[in-house]
Formats: sequence, structure tokens, C-alpha cells
Amino acid sequence: MPAHGGQRINAVDSGETLNLVSDVTKVKTSLSVVKDRLLKGQIFPGCGEECRNCQAAENGCDSLRRGIQQLIDEGCLQFDQGRPVKNDVSTALL
Repeated sequence: MPAHGGQRINAVDSGETLNLVSDVTKVKTSLSVVKDRLLKGQIFPGCGEECRNCQAAENGCDSLRRGIQQLIDEGCLQFDQGRPVKNDVSTALL
């Protein structure tokens, strides 16, 4: 039986090919929401919870964008654009 509290892997198999986003600037989900989810999962997204630069910026600070881009580049974080739909939001996969 696997140990509790370790790293988790989520698998998605819908029979469809994922349309992964490779550039953080193309992520449609609010980066503040992504940051919150990553911090709750004990994953450092590039800046801390009380980052003043994030609080002043509309969609996160430069450190947050660089950190999320690094997670995307490493394959640790994936965003699926899915099929184009009005008001579409990217799906994040950890």
C-alpha cells in the first residue's frame, strides 16, 4: 500500500489528445488561482503567499510567471486548452 501524503499523480484518459499550453502568457486561468492551488499543494510557484508584487499586479508578478513557466517546462504542471469554446478556461494538471 502506498504511503499517505506523498506525491500524487493525476491521470486523465478521455480518449482525446490534450492541447497543452507551453507558454505561461497563454494560460487563461488566473495565475493567482493557480498560485493558490500550488501553495495549497505545497508546491512553490515562484513567490510566496504574501507577495506584494502579486498583490499589485493584475495577473501575478514576474517571479510567479517565471516559476509557473519553469513548472510547465519541467512537465510538472500542464494546462490543457481543450477545444475552443466561448469563455474557455484552461485545465491545470499536476
